[in-house]
Amino acid sequence: MNHCPLCQRQNLCMADTSGACWCTEKIISPELLETLPAEVKNTVCICANCIDKFNDQLSTKNSKIGDDSLDTK
Repeated sequence: MNHCPLCQRQNLCMADTSGACWCTEKIISPELLETLPAEVKNTVCICANCIDKFNDQLSTKNSKIGDDSLDTK
């Protein structure tokens, strides 16, 4: 079984099987893919937990940027 290149846990990807996989339903940002070493890009799947954690951090960062733009000081 493949392991996530970020946390080294099993990524539970089923894309290589005849069944559907959770990874086809996830939004994976280009920013997250840029964090991967070149030798693993497009070869292994990032686990759902790491994808969700990154997306949450990105969302928090973007909401803070949006809040700053509303600052009228």
